[in-house]
Amino acid sequence: MFSKTITCVLSCPYDRTKTEEIRKDAKDVRRIQFPRHLLIIDTETTGLLENTNSRIIQLAAVLLDKNSLKEIDTWESLVWTSADSWKKASKEALKIHGIQYKELQQAPDWNQVWEKFLSFFSMDQYDLYGQNIFGFDIPMIKRMCDLYNTHYPYGRNTERSTREIDLWPFFMCSGIFLDLEYGKRYAPLRSMAEHYNIQVGNKHNALEDCRITAEILRRVGGTLGIR
Repeated sequence: MFSKTITCVLSCPYDRTKTEEIRKDAKDVRRIQFPRHLLIIDTETTGLLENTNSRIIQLAAVLLDKNSLKEIDTWESLVWTSADSWKKASKEALKIHGIQYKELQQAPDWNQVWEKFLSFFSMDQYDLYGQNIFGFDIPMIKRMCDLYNTHYPYGRNTERSTREIDLWPFFMCSGIFLDLEYGKRYAPLRSMAEHYNIQVGNKHNALEDCRITAEILRRVGGTLGIR
């Protein structure tokens, strides 16, 4: 099972006042076992969460084995968005991922994408993980589900009983990232990848970012004693 410290870190929102305690306790961790497989998710969007016009235009996931953290399967899809939504897209966001509107014209809409996602990962033996998913990806997915009147089945007290776990507090347990982008809510994924000399592309891609997150988890896991 999880150590008491890791359980607290994975289950609770980020609390900067507890980082030194987490850092100290994490040094005593010898072996951590994840209770279920890890489904790492990531999105690319037309803007920030604060912009109510922002829409998801790419969704991806990588399933990792709970024991080895090896990749079991992957899934990704572009998501259609209306011309009106595209006109309201943030230029900064579009520069980050480089997705063009013409790529989305033949893409399925959110209802189709979400249905395929839930069907592809139909088993109940995983939890949702990601970098800053509490602060961005999950709220964006819930927004899309609300806009399309689509059911969001994850979280506690739902039919799947799937936990949603933000990996940024977990990454802090290694003690490495406390000084990286210090004072911010979280360190950018690319900054953490650079720390571990993980090769990344010039543009963000949801599937690639899932794999980067997975590789960072493996590196941090080595620090914490995950086998």
